[in-house]
Amino acid sequence: MPIGVTAAFLLALALAQTPAPAHAQVDLFSRDTLSAFAEARLTAANGEKSWIDGGQGKTAASGAGDDFKIRPSLAEADIIWKPSFGWNLGATVVGQYQPAQPRTFGVGEAFVTYRPTPTGPLRQQIRAGIFWPPVSQEHSGPTWAVTDSITPSAINSWIGEEVKVAGAEYSFNRTFESGQELGGTIGLFGLNDTYATLLTFRGWALHDLKSTHGGDFPLRAMTPFMRNRQAPLTTPLLELDDKVGWYARVDWRPIGNVMLNALYYDNAGNPTAVTGTVASEKQWGWDTRFWNVGGSVKISDQWRIKGQALKGVTLMGIMTPQIWIDVEYQSAYVMLSRSFGDRVLSGRVDYFETTDNTWKAVDNNAEHGMALMAAWRQPINAHVQWLLEAQQVLSTRSDRRRSGVAPTQNQTVISSALRVSF
Repeated sequence: MPIGVTAAFLLALALAQTPAPAHAQVDLFSRDTLSAFAEARLTAANGEKSWIDGGQGKTAASGAGDDFKIRPSLAEADIIWKPSFGWNLGATVVGQYQPAQPRTFGVGEAFVTYRPTPTGPLRQQIRAGIFWPPVSQEHSGPTWAVTDSITPSAINSWIGEEVKVAGAEYSFNRTFESGQELGGTIGLFGLNDTYATLLTFRGWALHDLKSTHGGDFPLRAMTPFMRNRQAPLTTPLLELDDKVGWYARVDWRPIGNVMLNALYYDNAGNPTAVTGTVASEKQWGWDTRFWNVGGSVKISDQWRIKGQALKGVTLMGIMTPQIWIDVEYQSAYVMLSRSFGDRVLSGRVDYFETTDNTWKAVDNNAEHGMALMAAWRQPINAHVQWLLEAQQVLSTRSDRRRSGVAPTQNQTVISSALRVSF
């Protein structure tokens, strides 16, 4: 069944099972349905040129070698529309402006949400449209903003740039008399076939750029092996093989201050599917799968620790005699936060790695690295927050030699940001 039909079927089934109340509230355009978000930033960075600017740097900030390059910028500006079609049926549509992207404006998320009437301790939700799957523990809200820092971990930077879905999702949460909670989510999706193009050819990165429907990201200069096979841009939301991908997640809260989760994701991609007839247009299907496990513990009223670990594999291309791309990837982080009233101090340690299993002599995509981050978040008033972040990224990628730079690079990025929402 095509993914659009699947999504419509699931939503229609849910709507048919629960009648709408006689006095359902409809609110399409009002102060409650429209809001906006913007983030202005001042960044100082040393080290190599960013991947966004055609280099191999691991952040969105381009450095100036041993010197620091200082740059003010508007990082993002969003308009959010959340109409209500009844007490249990609504929608979310986010228009995002990101100047650092090749296409500066696009639709971030656009989905319908339906919540059936709760049955005792059981709560359910269905959503259908374009959205991020429930992987990140660092993002929240309709703009999918990072909560306690400016830059997300390597895992959730990748989720933000490549792992958005277009489909339908069902989730539930059940509270037991003991106080334990058990939840589950299953999703079916399409427009998912190019996932892991960036992760393979660029490697892991740490930034807050997010994919939009119809948007794309630049790829650095291809190796001679891939130059006549892959376009210089990758489009994260693209359908090539009409196959339906899926993911499933389990959440468990054994006690009130501990939350654990596990998710499996499979885009069911065909690694030989391709669009375009010349190299400058070719986008390939990727068979991408991963496991993600996460958890958080509220140690006290002030201290909280959380973390994630992700491990997967991606395949692309034709058997000649080996498949062109066979890359294993893994990453993990641990983040510790201390609150001082409504202010929060956070520190994070990241590790990331990719292993290339084919054609390394002519197209080596292997790398490993780590990052340290410290961030301070402080509300100024009900509509404005100030954040300060320092990040150190150390990475080793042999393919850097093609650009005449050392395989191992170190970069420091210091950022200050004002977030405004109204």
